Amino acid sequence: MKTKKGFTIIELLLVIAILGIISAIAIPKFLEVKKKAKLDADIETSRAIISAAKIELLLDNKIANSNISSDPTTKITLSNEKKLKYMDELPVIQSEFKGASKTSPIIIHYNRYPNEFVVYFYTLDGMYEVTSETYSLLYDKTNLTKKTNSKS
Repeated sequence: MKTKKGFTIIELLLVIAILGIISAIAIPKFLEVKKKAKLDADIETSRAIISAAKIELLLDNKIANSNISSDPTTKITLSNEKKLKYMDELPVIQSEFKGASKTSPIIIHYNRYPNEFVVYFYTLDGMYEVTSETYSLLYDKTNLTKKTNSKS
């Protein structure tokens, strides 16, 4: 008498169902972790921009070839023409952004009093504000509300 070797259709369907359940849980979690990793990289990039801008201001008394006027605040949008002297290349925001350039503009805002730099960039979620110590989502596009809670 011959014995059949292999799996029954029920066993195969059960394995496929289990794999489907696992992938239904894992794929969204992976995408969430990927999005958070990009945001964390953008925040650290912003902090590196702040450090480079502080060095440039200290050594050259200007930022990205823009003279700091006597105004209490100065706003500079980084571009290929306006780069920071002490960064090798123009930083790029990793988070997804819908715009003509496909990458978010990076805006440096310098407040003479209290001598503070703030970097702003945009993602699909909204606009982020980053300082040396904190970051916050200023405008949440998904809920159409203003956010003010800061995180370090």
